[in-house]
Amino acid sequence: GDWNPLSIRSAMGDTASCVCGDGRESGDRDAALPMRPAIMTKRAHSPSAYMKHSPVKSPVGAKRPPPTLEQKAALASLADAVLRENVDMEEVERAMALGRAAGLSEAELDEAREAGLRATSRRRARDALARAMKTREEEELRHAVGLADEALLDQRELEGALALIEELETAGGRQVDSDASKRRALAVARLEAAIKNRGYQQLMEAIQVAERAGLAVKSQRAVLAQARVTLKIVVARRQAAQDRRAQELAADGGAEIEEEGGETPPPK
Repeated sequence: GDWNPLSIRSAMGDTASCVCGDGRESGDRDAALPMRPAIMTKRAHSPSAYMKHSPVKSPVGAKRPPPTLEQKAALASLADAVLRENVDMEEVERAMALGRAAGLSEAELDEAREAGLRATSRRRARDALARAMKTREEEELRHAVGLADEALLDQRELEGALALIEELETAGGRQVDSDASKRRALAVARLEAAIKNRGYQQLMEAIQVAERAGLAVKSQRAVLAQARVTLKIVVARRQAAQDRRAQELAADGGAEIEEEGGETPPPK
């Protein structure tokens, strides 16, 4: 089929169906998570990075025209730029310029940019994990884990680093009074409060702080996973409420049109 950013999300790694234990989805080894509204796409390394765009919806009754040959070529260039192993953002920007000239929407171009940024973030996290595994320095390992969490790497890619952190803690004894340890404890407490309150902004901020903290203890990471799932639920409910409101407005508009057309004659 034709590659269209609004229907070819699978090409950008943007489709998934079930939630894994860490709050990501089964198809998310190299992708972001679902239900990601446009207001959550500002930074590829924020908590929004693990949430996908919600589908861009056309007005009620409107249909998108099929892409032109020029648009198909531009979409193919975008796909090539964002799906290669080592993404070059300058190349992505050039492909976006071609897409803009071909008449692609800003929403489609923004999604391509986000895909490129996600790929760059994942590569940076993997490189950091590889370096940390060689140095075996606990803080460097935690920093790499933090980058991996922000990039939303598959949990399996973190197993080696997490196991090594636990080994180093056991061998050297935990410094529970260290500043870093206190920051991690505060991050977990903030996550727990956000989960309880179920506030969108509070969850977003708490997840962002926790991802940067380099949580390595299983119990702490379980809280982070729970917060991610809770955020997904909150976003889904917000989207459902927006959809209902849009349907109500559309229905009200139709009723007003009928009223302007005059009174309906009584049934015979």
